[in-house]
Amino acid sequence: VVLLITSFVNEGLFKRLFGQARPPQSACEGPGMPSGHCITSGVLCKTFMQLYQLQFFHTKILMRFSE
Repeated sequence: VVLLITSFVNEGLFKRLFGQARPPQSACEGPGMPSGHCITSGVLCKTFMQLYQLQFFHTKILMRFSE
């Protein structure tokens, strides 16, 4: 869900705000930056880090109460 929202915000808002042109030899038209690939990888990385932290802290809390 977060990835979809971020993609829509990137495509609909950020690309229009910044609107950096693509190189002349590019097959695609329209603004190239901010890159959708960068946004997607950043969101996925942040999501995985938060899930890892959640699992780590959950495990530590369970170990503390089981002693």
